[in-house]
Amino acid sequence: MEIGSRRTRQRQAILEVVRRTTCHPSAQWVYEQVRQEIPHVSLGTVYRNLELMSRNGIILQVPAISGQARYDGDVSGHGHISCRACDRIDDLFIEAGYEALRSAAEDAGFRELTVLVELSGRCPDCAKNGS
Repeated sequence: MEIGSRRTRQRQAILEVVRRTTCHPSAQWVYEQVRQEIPHVSLGTVYRNLELMSRNGIILQVPAISGQARYDGDVSGHGHISCRACDRIDDLFIEAGYEALRSAAEDAGFRELTVLVELSGRCPDCAKNGS
């Protein structure tokens, strides 16, 4: 899939930042990372490009407990689990479950499917600390 109509230096840098991390970053975090390479990039440019890339399926936009969008450069079939205390987001690889959901939806006549599995709970650190 294409990043957008033009492959700009800013777009490429934003994509690389999102793809090389597993922390499910916010737009602000991505902005701070990209600014290290391209100091004049604006926060608006980062937001617009993240939205464009998520809309085009190049990255995922992951809802967070805080309500602030977070991003994932791994677009393979996987879910996410969020900590209700600290807003940490981890990947959940449940391929068999994805295939069962996809198959049931296709059996019901649905096409061009997107399967989203989002769980929330307390991460091991917060559970241990009583947060």
